[in-house]
Amino acid sequence: MEIRSAAIADCSDLAILDNVAGHGLPLWLWHGAVLRGRATDALEWGRDRYRDDSQPCNWRNARIADEGGETAGMAVGYALPSDVPAPSEADPVLRPVLALFARAAGTWLLDALAVFTRFRRRGTARLLLRDQIALAGDRPVSLVVADDNLRAIGLYESEAFQQTASEPFVPFGKGQATTQWLLMQRQGQEERHNG
Repeated sequence: MEIRSAAIADCSDLAILDNVAGHGLPLWLWHGAVLRGRATDALEWGRDRYRDDSQPCNWRNARIADEGGETAGMAVGYALPSDVPAPSEADPVLRPVLALFARAAGTWLLDALAVFTRFRRRGTARLLLRDQIALAGDRPVSLVVADDNLRAIGLYESEAFQQTASEPFVPFGKGQATTQWLLMQRQGQEERHNG
């Protein structure tokens, strides 16, 4: 298993994995573009969003876990500016997540991390997470996770992440057990050595 920088040809896999990471929220949001007549297909819209360099969650900020030439998983991370505005006009479903992003201003944001089902339980998510921690350098690392994603929370806690804030989950589909979005953060490398 190797971790490599994503290429523009990876955008379809990135869109699928982003939807896995977001427990269906990305596809729900992308479907909104279809309903508004801005797109003809939600997944195609998601793929095109990853191709768009003006968006922070794009292929240039993505890393791929590659096994034998096949995409096993991905992580998207980037430095948040120190002045992330609190959401005001965002979709109500997305507003809690964006509010947590605003609280993570000035940190390295792990925006998405997901592994295809058949590549799970091989340490792929941990490799991707550690790669993002290394890319962050001395910056603290932040991420948002659903409170019912216990496996992911356990992974993050094992890598020194702690919950620092939460926002209520706004349901967007059927059968969701999530009640809160959690902001988890890890000190930067320098802070960990000086603390």
